[in-house]
Amino acid sequence: MPNANKWIGIGHLTRDPELKYTGSGTALCKCGIATSRKYKDKEDVCFVDLTIWGDQGERFNEWFGKGHLVYIEGRLEYRTWEAQDGSKRSAHGIVVEQFQNLRPRQAVPSSIEAAAPAQQETSEDIPF
Repeated sequence: MPNANKWIGIGHLTRDPELKYTGSGTALCKCGIATSRKYKDKEDVCFVDLTIWGDQGERFNEWFGKGHLVYIEGRLEYRTWEAQDGSKRSAHGIVVEQFQNLRPRQAVPSSIEAAAPAQQETSEDIPF
């Protein structure tokens, strides 16, 4: 029987990414994302932890910060561990495989537009 483990979501980062390195030097970036859905007159928000490995993790840490709107593709991961008090803990999270910035481009400041005025074309400038 075939299996699939694919998660796709769009949301805002809930905190700045944290970049660390493993003992072997592999980059590990962690952060969180908030996704939501609206139904009737309500909004349901889901908070999910993200893990981004390697070069992608370094780029993610460099490019994004808290509040950024991002598109994420990855796989769902279930982790278990033992806390310092001896209790068993578990959590679901997403191991990111692809991401994309969805933040709209900033408007060009008027001071830049004034510094480089647009050249107007005339019929003499068009070669045909």
